[in-house]
Amino acid sequence: MKKIFLLTTTFLLVFALSACQETCVGTACVTSEGTGIQAENILNYDHINGYGLETPRLSYVLFEHTMRDYVKYEVSYLSCTCRESEYNFWQTAYIEINLSTNDVRFISYDKDSSGHYNAGNWGDSSPTPAGKTEEDFKVEFLPWIVGQTSESLNGISVFTNDNYKGVIQNDTTIAETDLIDEFAGSSVSSNNLIRVIKEILEYHQTHYGS
Repeated sequence: MKKIFLLTTTFLLVFALSACQETCVGTACVTSEGTGIQAENILNYDHINGYGLETPRLSYVLFEHTMRDYVKYEVSYLSCTCRESEYNFWQTAYIEINLSTNDVRFISYDKDSSGHYNAGNWGDSSPTPAGKTEEDFKVEFLPWIVGQTSESLNGISVFTNDNYKGVIQNDTTIAETDLIDEFAGSSVSSNNLIRVIKEILEYHQTHYGS
């Protein structure tokens, strides 16, 4: 009986190990059935902290669905790294991008455009060190993102017209100076959102742009 048990266990172990040979881990993982994480769903962006230091990081397209006139996306990324590590939560932006014009149709960190589903998640401080709450971003800053395209954001990597921390100067002037005065101090939140938006717009343009 013991021999039968050992033979059965050995067979199952060998079968499991042979099956694992088709398993992979990483950004380009594709199994024999064609499933797994695709590298094209992982976006690179340069995270910038409050001191102007840039660090290459990854953001992830968690959800993508094509509607008649636009595409729905959920994009997860790490915005703030200035807190203790146990509070560096990832946040998820729910974004809709138009198919005909390739501009941002809708963006949210909570409800989707129908107001029915919780598609996003705010992972930054609320309020930020500059005193801006999640609601402030929702009501004041996110409307600036709506309507933006890869072309309109070209040359913008920080939300200020000044030289940021003596390190980065935009090549394009931001016209909404009053909004800059309100949100430039929330540099981590606004700057990294701009950088992630630029990446998802480029992704959208590559996959759906005419």
